[in-house]
Amino acid sequence: MAEPSGRTRSATGLRMCRRIGEAVVVHSAEQQKRLHAKGQAIEAMERVAAKGSTIQYSQLAAEISAVSYAPNGSPFSELLCEISRRTHHKRGVLLSAVVVHKDDELPGTGFFQLASDLGHEVDDDQAFHQTALREVHREYSASTS
Repeated sequence: MAEPSGRTRSATGLRMCRRIGEAVVVHSAEQQKRLHAKGQAIEAMERVAAKGSTIQYSQLAAEISAVSYAPNGSPFSELLCEISRRTHHKRGVLLSAVVVHKDDELPGTGFFQLASDLGHEVDDDQAFHQTALREVHREYSASTS
């Protein structure tokens, strides 16, 4: 059944379609939840970055209501990596630099592995994080000014 937004819904409501050019993208209900969760995470991280601050993994997980994430789980880590790949491509920064552990105020190993995979030299985790965090703060404070 067609909806005014150009989306279609099956009789069961389990799939959503969106027209992109000539292609139709179909998202299951679970994919829709994950996309919403990703949007919630990005919004929270951008807000923190614009303030020049950081957020703990557990705090960020609590701000995401669309999907329940364990702050130390692989799905949450994968979500953060996906977000940082996107921001690295679009804005040249690793947005997940604002997400840190409570005890050492550093991101997890996945952050540093992603940075290395994207071509950054990561010889000293703390020094690299401080540089990446400054870049994120500068990028996001400039975009809200």
